[in-house]
Formats: sequence, structure tokens, C-alpha cells
Amino acid sequence: MPGRTRAVVVDAADVSGNTWYAASVGGGIWKTTDEGATWASLSEDMENIAVVSIAQSANSPSTLYAATGESWVGNIDAIDGSGIFKSTDGGANWVNISPKTLGVIDEKFVQVSRVITDSSNSDIVVISTMAPDGWSYIFKSVDGGITWTEAKKSSKRIQQVVQGPNSFDTLYAGVRNSNVLKSVDAGSTWNEVTIYSSSVSGNFNRAELAVSHNTADVVYAALEGNSTSSHLYVTFNGGSSWTAADNKNGTSDTWLQTMGWYANTIAVHPYNDSIVYTGSIDIYKSTIDSLIYKNSIHLTDGYNDIDSLNTNVHVDHHFLGVIKDGGGKFRILNGNDGGVAVSKSITNPGENDGDFTIKNAGYNTSQAYGADKIKGSNRYISGFQDNGTWVSPKGENASSSSDYTYQIGGDGFEVITHWDNPDSMMGGYQNNGFYRSLDGGDSWYYSTTSDMRNNGPF
Repeated sequence: MPGRTRAVVVDAADVSGNTWYAASVGGGIWKTTDEGATWASLSEDMENIAVVSIAQSANSPSTLYAATGESWVGNIDAIDGSGIFKSTDGGANWVNISPKTLGVIDEKFVQVSRVITDSSNSDIVVISTMAPDGWSYIFKSVDGGITWTEAKKSSKRIQQVVQGPNSFDTLYAGVRNSNVLKSVDAGSTWNEVTIYSSSVSGNFNRAELAVSHNTADVVYAALEGNSTSSHLYVTFNGGSSWTAADNKNGTSDTWLQTMGWYANTIAVHPYNDSIVYTGSIDIYKSTIDSLIYKNSIHLTDGYNDIDSLNTNVHVDHHFLGVIKDGGGKFRILNGNDGGVAVSKSITNPGENDGDFTIKNAGYNTSQAYGADKIKGSNRYISGFQDNGTWVSPKGENASSSSDYTYQIGGDGFEVITHWDNPDSMMGGYQNNGFYRSLDGGDSWYYSTTSDMRNNGPF
């Protein structure tokens, strides 16, 4: 089962755009050379597979950097990291390049939220991190991770660093509930830029940034506001001033719903700076007019509660990127709680039903919340984050090639099998939704009372 994917990198060495590296929080780093038709794991020997970000330099495609640790988000299913890793052979082997004292990783590097590298010099690397004591940092290395320099320390949570096109000199950092940070010297020094904090009523939380593919002066910010409010801001002058891109019909924005703190991603159209794509529970496309008002349409309907457009795409989106195919055409590349999806190469990707293709065959990365062995056989049951509960086949010794069957939906949580009766087992999902089987998983019966549902911890 594929799982939560927070980053996908299109291999700079493949002009077709069909070779990708994917970062799964519960399953490590995987690679495909055929647009997701098949996948191979590259992190079998990594000491930590909670990978949240990957960076590759165009001048040295075999050099990769991987950031681990998800506690910077704040989700209860976050998996702690072990710092920053580097590969010089296309991901075949990885080395932890975090600073260590007597073999212990500097705590400032344990949770690395993002990593970026100079497209013309793979030795120049910038990362954002969060330490267990709550302080956030930006570090820079100019020697490929041999040494690191602290460039910024913040009491607010730095959750993202992004770079402009054409040059690594201009960088931006998204900070939770604070102003954007900007660097004009490739991450050596950082300063706050005037932004939305005085414009958004009350506090806001997570901020995700996306820079134009054409100029570093155009930057969009997707902000999680109070309650279910969502805010889209844009600057056309490198952050000197920002403008809210409100809905043209005067309605409030809610595209982040209640998930902006967890699932919040944004990307700019590669050929048109007035078009931006945002993702949370579903994916939306917004077009900005000359008066900085926007019209938005949705591209996916994961819960099938809007109009059934592209319902095959899993909900909770963590990554949006583009693959330039030339001639003004491009594909939308997406990472979500259910793995990886990609649109077909058309003029307006994602806008027609069926345009997204799920690319998860063999991409076995889902985070297992709980597992149990069935009495008297090598048969297993497990619950997976946002991907239901699965059981291996009867009469078969389970292996990596076993075809598990989907039994219970929702967030698959803890499971249990009877210690004496192999036919009895239980599983569940959020809000204490429990099911039991008395025939070895052939049929399931709902077994939760209303008072249990009302008191579910999640």
C-alpha cells in the first residue's frame, strides 16, 4: 500500500521527465524510471526512512540530499528523523551528513523540514530544521555537507525553504505564524520581508510558498488562517509588498478546510505566473486577474462530495510540482497520503475527469499504525495511516509478494487477533469506528456504540 508522500523530484538527468525520486514519510526514498509504472526502493540501508524532502542539483544529478523527520508539522502520526542524508551515486548508498558529537547527532538537525541545493553547484546546500526545544534554524553548507553554518535562528517554526529560478542567490523561507524570510546571498543571511501578518485577521498558522518559474520576484503564499479560513497572497516585487488574492465573487476561501496545518502545498503554472495550483484535501487551480481577484476551480474530488471529478486521486495533498514537456505543455506531479499521482500532458492538466493517473504499483510505503499475527499461521493483519486495514490471504505464508486484501476503510489504526481463535479479529478507524470478523476476515461487522463514537480521541 502506498502512503504519505511529502516530496517528489523529477530527475534532471532524464529529459523525458519520466524518472522521479519520491520521499515517503513512512517508507523512505523510491525511484521510478517509467513515470511510476514500477518503483524501486533506494533506502533499504538508511537508518531512518521518515523522508520529507529531497534535493538534486542539475549540474550533478547523481548527488542527492534527503531530509528526515516530520515533527515540524505537528501531526500525531509524525515520525521523528535522524538528520540530513547524502548520496553521490543516484541514491544507491546514503551517508548521514548531520553534525555529530561523539556519534550523537546535533539536536538542531534531527528534524529537517526542507532541503534545497544550487542547480549549478551541488556542494551548496540550504536546509530548514526544528530542534526538540522548539527553536527553528536555517543552515547552509558550501562543501556538500562536510561543515554547516547557522544562518538563522527563530522562535517561530521555519517549515520551508524555496529557491528562485535561474539563480540560487534569491531564497525564501516560510515561517509558521510569522513573516516570510528572504535571502539574496544564497542563504548566508536572512531578513524578514513585509507580508500578510498585518492583513490577516487574527493569527495564521502554516505558510507554504511557491516561486514563479520565470522570475524570483513573483511568489505566492498559501496561508492557513483561523478555523477553516484559507488565504492566498502574492507578491510581484520580491516580497516588498503583498496582496491578497480574494475570490472574485466575494466568498470566503476554504480550500484548506481544517487541514492546512497538515496538508498544504502550492505550485505556480510553469508558463503563466497568473495561474497557481493549491492542494490540501483536494487540488484547486486559481487564476489571478489584473485586479488581483481570483477565480478557482477544483481538479480533484477525493471524497466524492463535490461533482465526482478525478475521485481516483487520494485526499490530503503534501506536494505539487510540474513536469515541463515543451511547447507550453506540462504535467502536474502530486504527492499525497495515498502515494503519487500525475496528470496527462495536455494544455490544461487535471481539468478533465480521468486526467490524473495513480502511479503506485509497487510503491509500498504506507505507515503501519498497528499489526498482529493470526494464531497458528504466518498470516497478518495491519492498519495503515489513511489507507485502511489489510489482511494477508488465507492458506499462504505471507511474504513481500503477498496480495493483501482491503478490509476496513479510513485511517487504519491498531488491530488485534484472538489469542486462541484464528477466525476472530478486530480493526478500526478514526472516531472509534471498530469492526470485528468472526470468520477469518471474510466478513466484518460494525461493533461501535454511539457513545464510543462521540468520545473518539481522533
